[in-house]
Amino acid sequence: MQGSRQNTNVPLFLPLQSVLNSRQPQIPQPALEPPQRQPEPQKRQEENEALERILSARETYNKLSLREFARLLYDRDIYKSRDRKSGEPKIIDSGTLGRWLAQAGMS
Repeated sequence: MQGSRQNTNVPLFLPLQSVLNSRQPQIPQPALEPPQRQPEPQKRQEENEALERILSARETYNKLSLREFARLLYDRDIYKSRDRKSGEPKIIDSGTLGRWLAQAGMS
């Protein structure tokens, strides 16, 4: 009986995952993205007001470095950032401040 068996190089057992994949239709799944929360109107208005105060102060104190200007904003209660972990007020990062000013057309 050995002569009647043909060598077809086909594995006798297929991996289970390939069997399951062959039985299920291939439907492309949309990429799941976390929903983007829009700030509430009240919060957005507060952010806009804070940015206006920052820009107004920058016009007056345009000779200060970003680090000095960030300190001035904190000391004069113009703008205080919040620590993410503790929620304590802190001086705004000078890189963030520079980005905000650049986006507003100031430096």
